[in-house]
Amino acid sequence: MMSERKIIHFFNLAKRICYESDNKKTRVGCIVVYKGQIISTGCNMQDKTSPIQKEYNIHRGFNPDESGTKNTIHAECMALSKIKYKDIDYKKINIFVYRIKKNGTKGMARPCPACEAMMRNLGISHVYYTTENGWAYERYE
Repeated sequence: MMSERKIIHFFNLAKRICYESDNKKTRVGCIVVYKGQIISTGCNMQDKTSPIQKEYNIHRGFNPDESGTKNTIHAECMALSKIKYKDIDYKKINIFVYRIKKNGTKGMARPCPACEAMMRNLGISHVYYTTENGWAYERYE
């Protein structure tokens, strides 16, 4: 695990990415860090769909092909889609996810089952996310 100073720094950067989201109810920003450098960013978009998000949405417990289902892109999926074919050691990646609620406060940003499945499939094991009272770290095996 990295130092708290670096963790806070990366969370502040992820928070900035939240404001690129077009979702006014819940803004989520994600940054992907590899060897201390940001290599990708993403935010949730309420009006943008993704075939990759659709592929992984089966892990969320519903049929992504069902009529009326909108497979809108999540911040993690957007960020990881940009790097999924890079020749890097995905086990050395750190993901930072920040959520801002409609009222402007920090919210729980634990990756959903679809985004978690995508991370696990890529071999990513270090995930940091905001909670309503701070932040949490999970290591996927």
